[in-house]
Amino acid sequence: MDKVLRVARNRGNARVWIERGNLLRAGIQNGARFVFRVEGSAIVLDFNPASFGEDRPRKVAGTPARPIVDICNRAVSAFMGDATHYRASFAPGRVTITRAVAP
Repeated sequence: MDKVLRVARNRGNARVWIERGNLLRAGIQNGARFVFRVEGSAIVLDFNPASFGEDRPRKVAGTPARPIVDICNRAVSAFMGDATHYRASFAPGRVTITRAVAP
């Protein structure tokens, strides 16, 4: 399942914001732990605890009815550049984010 979303901005940094139905359909609940990595031409959110290694896992925010993944930092800004949209691809235990053109 793929979804094209708009890049948001907060305090000058690009922001990836994924919520509710997209996460619930992928089986991702609030409170789930994940690691965030930039891998080549994609940002990968990995929800498999075995892959955390020494990375400090982040946590899905929100409520059971409305889980939220919110990532806003310099790494996301550098990755997004001047892109206005991104594509989030959902797979079991993983979300892959790539730059996209406006729909």
